[in-house]
Amino acid sequence: MIESECAFESLKITWINRYIQSLEGNNQWSIIMRKYIENFGKNNIILHMTFQKQEEFRYMNSLPPFYREVITAFCKSKDPVKPSNEFDLMRSIIWGNRFITYQGKRNRQLTLYSKEWVKYKIIFVKDLLILDGKISIHYMQGPYFHGHIKVEYCTETL
Repeated sequence: MIESECAFESLKITWINRYIQSLEGNNQWSIIMRKYIENFGKNNIILHMTFQKQEEFRYMNSLPPFYREVITAFCKSKDPVKPSNEFDLMRSIIWGNRFITYQGKRNRQLTLYSKEWVKYKIIFVKDLLILDGKISIHYMQGPYFHGHIKVEYCTETL
């Protein structure tokens, strides 16, 4: 059973790999997938996200089940490492990042996403308003994120 699950996940990931290769040409088959992927922002931003389950990124519900499964399999296939220093943290994507979360309903940890912020090119931690080494608190509050945002990064030296 486990082997068949791995095979199905591998097939789903292959769809994304083919999609990425099709971006160089004008392949007609990828037009529908491109439409869904670009709903989350230009430059295939959703493919840079690191959430592990559909439930962690609640905006996945806006996609048809096939694309939801394919994109989730691709994001899950990555093995992101917690940022170990400030430089790595600043280069981290904000949206769909499994290490930058907030507590949603039913005490579930959810990843962040704001189509409005993506539109204004706020994609990485380095794009945030940082004052005296801290993210401006009023900047991260508002109608988009309720409650506190949790940012995990490794402070251990290796």
